[in-house]
Amino acid sequence: MLKRPYARAYIVLYYLVIVIFCITFFIEGQSVLREILSWTLPVLWIAVLIIRLKYLRCPYCRKLTVEPQWSESGTQECINCGKVFEYDK
Repeated sequence: MLKRPYARAYIVLYYLVIVIFCITFFIEGQSVLREILSWTLPVLWIAVLIIRLKYLRCPYCRKLTVEPQWSESGTQECINCGKVFEYDK
């Protein structure tokens, strides 16, 4: 059974990385905000990768075929092994 808090953390951090990347791209010059965001971006990206690679795998075949779900909308089926699994409630 997969943990929903990890899926939600992955979703939030993933979109936060995209937003921070866009903000740093459009900030001109050498401002303090740009420096802070440019150092924060790799740290968040590594956190996203760790959550994805460690916690969001199929519980049966351990492949990275799980799509993170925010809501409690039932079960999923693994694309690789075909078994049905669900997130915790």
